Amino acid sequence: MYSQNGERCCHCISILFPVGKGKKNFYICDISFFEGDRNDTIIHFLDKKETARITIGLSELEQYLEDNLERCDFFRCHNSYIVRKKYVERYDDGKGGYMVMRDENTVSISAKYKNYSIDRMEGRKSVSPTFPDKQQDDN
Repeated sequence: MYSQNGERCCHCISILFPVGKGKKNFYICDISFFEGDRNDTIIHFLDKKETARITIGLSELEQYLEDNLERCDFFRCHNSYIVRKKYVERYDDGKGGYMVMRDENTVSISAKYKNYSIDRMEGRKSVSPTFPDKQQDDN
C-alpha cells in the first residue's frame, strides 16, 4: 500500500529479524513496543496475545530504526524500551513518568529520556540521548 504522496506506508513494511538460529518477518503495524532483555529484544504486539524474542540488542535495533524507519516514528524512552508514537495512548508524569500504550501495557520513561520522549510525543524533532552527536534534519 502507498500513501497519497506515493510513499510506502509503515503498516505494510515487514522487517526480517534474527530469531534463534533463523530469521522471521514481522510487520511494523503489529508492533506496539520493544523491550530489551539482556542481549535480546522482546517484541510486544498490539493484540497483546503474544510476544516474540529476537536475538538483537535494543541499542542495535534503535540504530536500525533511526537509520531506516524514521517515518514509522519509533523512539527510545528508557534504557529498556523503544515505543511507537502512534500507539502511545497517554503519558503520566513522575520522576521519569510512564506511558500507557494502546494495548494497555505500561512503559516506563527514564529521567534520561524524559524530555526527548515528551518532544517526540508532541511531534517535535529532538536528538536522542543515545545518539547525542547525531544531528536532526529540519526537513
